[in-house]
Amino acid sequence: MWCLESQESNTLLNIGNTVATSIPELTRLIAKALQYPDELISLEDIPVATRLVQSTSNAEFLKLSNFKYTPLEEAIQKAVEWYLESA
Repeated sequence: MWCLESQESNTLLNIGNTVATSIPELTRLIAKALQYPDELISLEDIPVATRLVQSTSNAEFLKLSNFKYTPLEEAIQKAVEWYLESA
């Protein structure tokens, strides 16, 4: 919303969080938020990434907006709670 309401330049900004998180880590965080037992999660069949991920920078967006990201685990917990209440 900040970009729509406040951005003065006609420049693309990366608004995403640039912290790299693996699929196994995301799986564990979502399972934790759902209170799903760890022993029922199998990550052995997930292929190892063969492509390098190119990192990007959101420094310009952060400088202009003073935005603070919600920590990933907290954001996943809130998203899961919202989904369970809305489903």
